[in-house]
Amino acid sequence: METPEEHARTHCARADTLLQRYTKSHSDHVQNEQLSLDALAELDAAASRTNPSELPERITQITALSASIHLERLLRIGLKPDADAAELGLRALLRDQQPASASYCLTLRKLLMILHIRYERTADRQFVLESLDLVGSAIAGVGQDDDDDDDAACLPVLLGACGQALIDLSECANSPSALEMAIDVLRAAADAAQSSNAVGSSEWVLTQQTLAEALRRRFEAMGDERDIAEAQAIFDDDDSNASLSPRETLSCLMARLRVLHSRWRLCPGGASLKTLIMEYSQANQLLLLNDRSPIRPELFQATGAAFNEMFFDPNHKRGVAFASILGGYRAGEELLSTWDKKPADCPGFAPYLFAMGRAWELQFHAYYSPEALGVAYGMFSQCLRLTSPDSSHYALRAAAMIGAQRMKRDLGFAGDKPGDESAIKTLTTVLLGKLPLEAKAKAAVATELGYTALRQHDSTAATAPQKTSSWLDQAIRHFRKAVSFSCTDKLSQVYALKTLAGVLATRANSHLQRDLKELALTDCDDALHVLERLAAACQGIKVNLQERYDTLGDVREVQFSIHGDQRYAENAIEAWEKLYAGKDGVSISRLMTATKASALQQRISGDHGRAARVYRSVVLTFLQVVSPSDTRPEQIWKLRLLGRLSVRALGEALMAGWPAEEVLEVAERCRSVIWNLVLGRKASVADLEARHRALAARFVKARALLARSPKAAAEAAAGDRSWGGLLASNQFHTADEYNAVLAEIRQQPGFEDFLLPGLSAERLLSVSSEGPVVMFVQSNVSSHAVVVSQAGVLAEPLPDFSQKRCEERYRHFNTFLEVRQKDPARAAEVLEDLLHWLWDAAAGPVVSALAKAGICRRDPQPTDSRLPRLWWVSSGWISVFPIHAAGEYNNSKKPKPSEGRRHVFDFFVSSYTPSLGALAYARRTMHRMSSNTVSATNTNRLPEAALVSMRFTPDVQPDLEHAAGEVREAEAILRRGYKVTTLGHPREEFQGVPYRKPVVQALRTCEVAHFACHGVADPLEPLRSRLLLCDWKGGRSLTVGFLMRMEFKSCRLVNLSACDMAVNRDLLLREEGLHVAGAFQMAGVPNVLATMWPIVDAVAPQVSRDLYSELLGGGDRLRFTDVAESLHKAVMGLMTSGESVAVWGPYVHFGA
Repeated sequence: METPEEHARTHCARADTLLQRYTKSHSDHVQNEQLSLDALAELDAAASRTNPSELPERITQITALSASIHLERLLRIGLKPDADAAELGLRALLRDQQPASASYCLTLRKLLMILHIRYERTADRQFVLESLDLVGSAIAGVGQDDDDDDDAACLPVLLGACGQALIDLSECANSPSALEMAIDVLRAAADAAQSSNAVGSSEWVLTQQTLAEALRRRFEAMGDERDIAEAQAIFDDDDSNASLSPRETLSCLMARLRVLHSRWRLCPGGASLKTLIMEYSQANQLLLLNDRSPIRPELFQATGAAFNEMFFDPNHKRGVAFASILGGYRAGEELLSTWDKKPADCPGFAPYLFAMGRAWELQFHAYYSPEALGVAYGMFSQCLRLTSPDSSHYALRAAAMIGAQRMKRDLGFAGDKPGDESAIKTLTTVLLGKLPLEAKAKAAVATELGYTALRQHDSTAATAPQKTSSWLDQAIRHFRKAVSFSCTDKLSQVYALKTLAGVLATRANSHLQRDLKELALTDCDDALHVLERLAAACQGIKVNLQERYDTLGDVREVQFSIHGDQRYAENAIEAWEKLYAGKDGVSISRLMTATKASALQQRISGDHGRAARVYRSVVLTFLQVVSPSDTRPEQIWKLRLLGRLSVRALGEALMAGWPAEEVLEVAERCRSVIWNLVLGRKASVADLEARHRALAARFVKARALLARSPKAAAEAAAGDRSWGGLLASNQFHTADEYNAVLAEIRQQPGFEDFLLPGLSAERLLSVSSEGPVVMFVQSNVSSHAVVVSQAGVLAEPLPDFSQKRCEERYRHFNTFLEVRQKDPARAAEVLEDLLHWLWDAAAGPVVSALAKAGICRRDPQPTDSRLPRLWWVSSGWISVFPIHAAGEYNNSKKPKPSEGRRHVFDFFVSSYTPSLGALAYARRTMHRMSSNTVSATNTNRLPEAALVSMRFTPDVQPDLEHAAGEVREAEAILRRGYKVTTLGHPREEFQGVPYRKPVVQALRTCEVAHFACHGVADPLEPLRSRLLLCDWKGGRSLTVGFLMRMEFKSCRLVNLSACDMAVNRDLLLREEGLHVAGAFQMAGVPNVLATMWPIVDAVAPQVSRDLYSELLGGGDRLRFTDVAESLHKAVMGLMTSGESVAVWGPYVHFGA
């Protein structure tokens, strides 16, 4: 039987062998990690029969081996329990070892490595100070004994560890002197190694690596190119052939890549960038064998940052860079999960947050996504919260947060206008602290100080114009500082120059406004000089600086205003054209630039044709930014920015004499943009699949990914940590893939117009086959009606339907809405006056043009004749004004055709549609549903009808006393041919309670749906316009945003007997058809009956009763092709019974 000594010796030997194998292994996979666990098990076995009092040396050996195993695991896997176990053992060993001995120094070196890692994870300065205290005492003890060999061996090791601790001190204390001392100490370590013949050892290589990192940091601080050159030479000249473990090799490689990246930022170039990216890729290949390495988060994010250096290269796939940075972020979370219960609250997580924030910020710049900027701001804010104000990183991270906050404030997305107080407080913290260590941090702070001064200039321009020049002067001084501080980063310097030139142009214009022409010209010259520097700095760099042409145009316009020389104006327009007609640049900048170019063009020549081309180009370009990857609120926000520009483009085109068909094509693309996106999501790919199956499959996959809700996308991303999952989790990457497939499809013969809005001549004739379609175009320059009929497309000028007159009449319409209930007589008078003007200015000329083309009679039709159909495109002011009710009214009498007065309803049955494409879609849907109904009829199964009544609505007044009776009457009419489901409140009168879930379930299976309830048109956000159900207070209304995501495949008619169901109060979104009626259409319902203002509760049952009776026509099934005509007759019944147009006028039909 083995003695305890033999037993311990055997198991210790096995543990040591396993440790050596683990150290040299090239993988962190489970089988290799098992080596370390087996080694620890051997030590447990060794300790099981070892008595510390009898075998103290063996216990020391076990402790040392255990500490070494846990340290190796810590360095390879990064888990805190290993750090705790290793540190406990090393501190026990140090207590028993002789200070300044070789064993003591090596043990201390290991402990210092652990303290360094603890500092990296926690950013706690105490670990750095303890390291310096320990290593300082050890260095002081060297040479105090007689063992010169031990001294020679210990000194390089201790000096190397001291150098690393000083680097950490320079970081956590923002101390340039500590960094200088670190370099001196590390050079001394190299000299000591040479004296002790340790050159070429692994310890010497790691010390040289640490010196290179210190030199790189000093370069970032001071901008001395010799430092970065020396740092690179350390790696390039390394021919030591030292035997490094795989872990040490990866660490050295990461340090080298940091140096190379800093060198590239100083001297950027395409070839060197390709080399850098190739080296990052090789490092990632090595990382595959060390997939749990603590270096993994930094390497992933650094690789993504290198890819993002190509961000504005047209061939660059931004999604790959973002996925790499996101992978590093998640790896950082995983790494820190054992260091803190909430990894995101661990200070060591700050670098990963910062890199992720930068990535999101770039997504904002690329896709103009305010939500991406919001995520970036959140990342920067959390990062700054985890960063000590004493840290060298604080200033740069603070500037990043302030910059994101500034951009958020300027965007004003979703009402988000953060104040300046927090930014000023953060800037004050930075300015009261030490000067930032890094030059780029100084530049970033100077930049934000400049923008703060600009903000003050903007806020005082109206109240204290005499102070504006002072603020601009301060801003320019700060931006000049930013240029000078960007000495280590040429790309940052380029952007700083661009900003400086823009502010100089702003000051030139400010001087011009105050008639200080000489000062204005001086600023123009300065701005042109900066632009020359900018052009020279951009040579050979892949960087998007098209926006410099905006500044050049501004300068030339100021020169034109001073000198009056038209060549300056032409130069300005030419410069702006390079921006708005180019493929690069932020689209909102191109939008504003095009507006300036058009205004200046009008100022010098009045050329409508050129203005139309400018607006058309920019509007269509800007629409590309309304991406399928955007959330719906983002799309709405972007369309508000587009505002009236699309209308201006159409107006200029008509004034320039463009063919009406071409104007109509542009209108279809730049109006009802949300509709176009929805139609693209629903479009059939049958033809594409028949001819290009693989292409169709790729398209369908990309479209399905884009159609995911944000919640579904987030859940999918959380469950898939693979590279493919990382890519798919980025909606922007998915949108890029979708657009790439779309472009490839459009290159195929016969698919050139795939999913493009707009109708060919043949399709135009088809869409007007059941009646003419009328679209109005109003702008500050013209007003026309574009009429599509079987006779062709014509543009009818409407001089009295101008933008200005419509704005005046809109105030009258609001007056009608305000007095409708308290003074019905005055309300009727105001409304009838409005409708009379609407006939004279718009509807009358359209009817006359159609009569002239032979589409309708010149005189009112007999009351018993069947009227032709007509569709009004509900965009612009037609989305506000009830043109279907326009006519010549006598305020004292009800209108009668026999009295010689004319009205739209005397000539046509009116319907509305958001666009021609939406009308074509509604008709296709009707045809499909009719075919399905025939199939269902053969099964003898009754179609379904869903009727909803809300007599009482929680916390909403007044109660709808007639809602229950309205639904009961509808049920009585429909139950002969339909299986009727009634949902109502109070519940005892109906089959179920109208919560949103059962209502949506009913909508998925019914053919007819009827709502007698309260409706709300949200005054600020059309996506929140809604039908109120029982659970509306819990945020479960049928909102526009919710309905747009639905797909009702069998519902052929929805009757919205509720207030304001076809109302959008946001005048900047008049072109979009964003209301509850439009949302039901987007969900696939081809016929929707809605209201343009509040209806009378007591009258609504009669309208519904007459409607359904007319639709049945004596049968038991509704004739869905006659919905518009049946509504027309029901409403005319109200009119002939003496009701005012204020009562019957709000009822309208949308769809086929």
